[in-house]
Amino acid sequence: MICRTPCTLLLVLSISAAARADPADEYEMVVDVRDCPRRALPLSIEVTTRDEIARNHGPTLAHSVDGKSGISFESDGPVNSRIAIRGLAGERVSLLLDGNPQVLVRNAGTDIPIDPWDVDRIELVKGANALARSPDTVGGLINVILRRPDLPRRGVHLGLDAASGFSSASDAVRWALRGHAAGNGHYLQLSTTANVTTADLRTGGGFRIPRSDHRLFTAGLIAGRQSSDGLVDLSYYGRFGLPVGTFRSKLYQDPDMRHIVGLKLRKTRLGPIDVAELNLSYMRFDVDFRFLGDDLRSTRKYYIGDWNNLALEAWTGIVLSPRNKLCLGGNFLWAPTHRFEETAEGDFVGDIFPHAARHFVGFFVQDQITVGNWLLLSAVTRLDWNRLRHERREVSGEFQQAQRMDRTGPRASHYLSLSGNLGANVLLGDVFSLWLNLGTAAQPTVPGKFSIFIPATPASPGRVGNPELGTERSLNAELGARIETGRTTVEVTGFVTPIFSYIAEYTSRSLQDPASPDLRFRTFTNQDALLYGIELGLRQQIVGRHLTLQATLSHAVGAFRELIPDSRSEDTDLPLVPPLRGYVALRARPTPALSLSVKARYAAPQPHASDLAGEQPTPRYGALDLNLSYTFRRLWFMHNVELYLDVLNATDAPYREHTVQYTGVAQGFEEAYLQPGIDVRTGIILAL
Repeated sequence: MICRTPCTLLLVLSISAAARADPADEYEMVVDVRDCPRRALPLSIEVTTRDEIARNHGPTLAHSVDGKSGISFESDGPVNSRIAIRGLAGERVSLLLDGNPQVLVRNAGTDIPIDPWDVDRIELVKGANALARSPDTVGGLINVILRRPDLPRRGVHLGLDAASGFSSASDAVRWALRGHAAGNGHYLQLSTTANVTTADLRTGGGFRIPRSDHRLFTAGLIAGRQSSDGLVDLSYYGRFGLPVGTFRSKLYQDPDMRHIVGLKLRKTRLGPIDVAELNLSYMRFDVDFRFLGDDLRSTRKYYIGDWNNLALEAWTGIVLSPRNKLCLGGNFLWAPTHRFEETAEGDFVGDIFPHAARHFVGFFVQDQITVGNWLLLSAVTRLDWNRLRHERREVSGEFQQAQRMDRTGPRASHYLSLSGNLGANVLLGDVFSLWLNLGTAAQPTVPGKFSIFIPATPASPGRVGNPELGTERSLNAELGARIETGRTTVEVTGFVTPIFSYIAEYTSRSLQDPASPDLRFRTFTNQDALLYGIELGLRQQIVGRHLTLQATLSHAVGAFRELIPDSRSEDTDLPLVPPLRGYVALRARPTPALSLSVKARYAAPQPHASDLAGEQPTPRYGALDLNLSYTFRRLWFMHNVELYLDVLNATDAPYREHTVQYTGVAQGFEEAYLQPGIDVRTGIILAL
């Protein structure tokens, strides 16, 4: 059979994993849904495991997924990175933490606020294939699973893990600590990390990026009880940052605070109901942006923002027959935002942008059928209602131009959308599988996207909104093949994604500031686009587990169907779409304790780097990384003590990260993210 039992509701992203002997597998996710092996799933998935994250030693989760086929990331600071899937990022990609949505409005300066130390794995579903978990899956879905204590088979287990590291590119020091206890179905975990730099980040040629020094702290608490027929899990995760600069800009954040609370309740074996689950989460994000003077040290003014998410999800799976399971569920989201201005002393000045809020209610149905031992069919249908609301507020200070443009009036927009997904997977023998997947998803205009106005300066254009924007909708067609043997895994995927009413940002020919008609403005419009590409992944065990080769190759092409009529540019390339990218890693383990990795990365020139950068191209780059680690299984009273040494970009050729290069943006920001030249990282990870 394809699955020993019918696959459960959330084919794409259920955190209820296979019911195997080890209860810790409860959080093993998508690719192992209810005893359904990965090769039976009719969709394209990338998974970064706990071991991969640990070996990477990266500062952000985006660095941890670098090298996966079709995956790239953009950065606007030393700790701010956002993952892009097939060239689509931001609000086009759903972000979940333990299955709970983390919705953030555009221009929030946000990233995935989780330290890799606290992560068990990262799941990436490509394309409009994750509709059972989120409606905003125009580009794909990212689910970050927090690490939890392993429940012992017998007795009680206590543990303490610690890590420390150093990075030469910015004189950054890192500490991490995790304490955990588990037994008799209960578990408790406390964790904390600290990342502190004492100097600005250095790129090649002796250049230092101003204001790139930072201090960043995280804290986490997870507690729960797991039994044979249920689960109660409570989690808190917080991140606290002090000055985090955006590279080469006149903007930095101080502070950056996130608070995320999640509650999960699950019950199994309720008569015909196989599983019922309730997820409740709340996230608050507070940020303080300071605009700097020409000396990049003095502060001109402040503005504050706070974003809130309250999300509720409930779903249940009903067994209709041994080969057919029907799943029903619903989602609710409340996400208000508020951005206002304060003086350097913290006195309130006034609101900068109108208050905005998104209210969302959605319902979905999924049916999964297995036919014989060779075919799996899956269908998802969902109906979603969105309400986007903006309130008028008195705008003060330099932002009074927004009043002149009359862009901040109160308004409310309602969107009703129907989305769906149909997948089929055929198992041809024991090692080969072939799948076809068709899906469609809609993304409404989010708060901030069609109402904001930022005034121009003599050095750069401003940005205005467009209240007439319509909903963006994508179609996604995938054809994939996978071969899995004991030593070799090969996966090839081709995709085509027409995007109707793509929400595009561009420099306008017609918009003018009444007071300064010569200044340019950027604005938004809907424009049809087409995105297509091919991805190849290979994993080969050359000499058992002693020598392993891993390689990916991906290429995507994205363009508007025609020129944007009002645009100053004649460029039709979609922003953020990664060019030809290649990744090869050779890992040798001559002994169980010693590990050596050599990684090579390449990316071709990218013509259109960012939806904020206009027509700024980025050149090709090549980079070589080396990793050496040695693990002591026992050392005095400690076990699994790992010493590591990473040499990043050993060629000493700084390269531009392809998915970010901001120039000529409002308020005189001039950003160009340069990855450092040689960066030597060293550290120790131990368990007591």
